[in-house]
Amino acid sequence: MTEIQSEAIMLKKQVFREQDLFVDLLLQKKGLIKAIAFGAASNRSSRGRRCQPFKRLSIYLKKTKHNASQKESYSILEINELAEGELLSTAQIASSTHTTITDTIFACANYINECYLHLAAQFEKPKRAYNLYVQTVQQLTQAQDMLHINQILRYFELEILCFLGYDIRHNPKEDKTAHYYYDLQTGWQKSNESTGLHWQSCQNLENLQAIDKQQLQCLKQHNQRLLNELSHFKIEASRDWLKKQHLSTHYSATP
Repeated sequence: MTEIQSEAIMLKKQVFREQDLFVDLLLQKKGLIKAIAFGAASNRSSRGRRCQPFKRLSIYLKKTKHNASQKESYSILEINELAEGELLSTAQIASSTHTTITDTIFACANYINECYLHLAAQFEKPKRAYNLYVQTVQQLTQAQDMLHINQILRYFELEILCFLGYDIRHNPKEDKTAHYYYDLQTGWQKSNESTGLHWQSCQNLENLQAIDKQQLQCLKQHNQRLLNELSHFKIEASRDWLKKQHLSTHYSATP
């Protein structure tokens, strides 16, 4: 038996046997794991009240092995919210002048959670991935408008693809009149459709503010196609998830 202490973020939770919670955690030290919090589903449980999404937590875990499967399993011994650990809340967004995009920001934060749930097991550098999560959610709370949100998410997707071994921010092709798409097997290929990424946009992926709105939309479709292929799952913001978490009463599609 080994005890592990780490900063963590809860990505998902599910009630188990009425009193307990199964949780998916993103650990700064170890990456994505599953754990059980005994008694945390009870209304009287302080651990249950702390076990909420979009909060930076200090977690103490006990690591064990099932005799039959020999797979690692974890149980939560202690959970505490870090000082100033709340990454996303309605109050934080409402404190700015851009309250009309609150629901979209929550939907986008959930999209980030979905990406980590389906892809983080493949990441080799958990601390870097953890820091990207914190940085991206914090940036969303400061978003000025829908264009700003779109830029934040596209940068996030490019970083995730880089974690997975596909740094698509550099296109070696030289045909400045052509449009391109990225294939996971063969790399950059010319596109016969004008909906592809223009050469100039490919060169500006490090600076998304230099890309116009139409090309930014192309980049969204491009990135999400690659992420869906890599995860074998259609990653999208889930309105049902938002409703279950009581985060919002109105739902918007992810930019």
